[in-house]
Amino acid sequence: FFLIGVMAFLLNHAMAYHTAPINRSHLQLGGLIVGVVITFEELSQLWLASRTFDAGDLLANWLGVFVAELLVRSRAG
Repeated sequence: FFLIGVMAFLLNHAMAYHTAPINRSHLQLGGLIVGVVITFEELSQLWLASRTFDAGDLLANWLGVFVAELLVRSRAG
C-alpha cells in the first residue's frame, strides 16, 4: 500500500502532474500508469504456480494509488 502510493506520487511528480480525462474527472496519469501495471502484475500471478493471486493485495495497491491521488490534489489546491 505505502510503496505503491509513493511510486504513484513520484511518477505523478515526474510527469509534471499531467492528467487523463476519465468519466468527467481528471485522474493523475502517473497514478493511472502505476495502477494498470500493478493490476497486470497481480493478475499474472493467476498463471504462476509459485505465486498466489490475492484480491486484497490488489485492493491495497489501488488504495495506495488513491491516497497518492489525494495527496497530489491537496498539494495542488
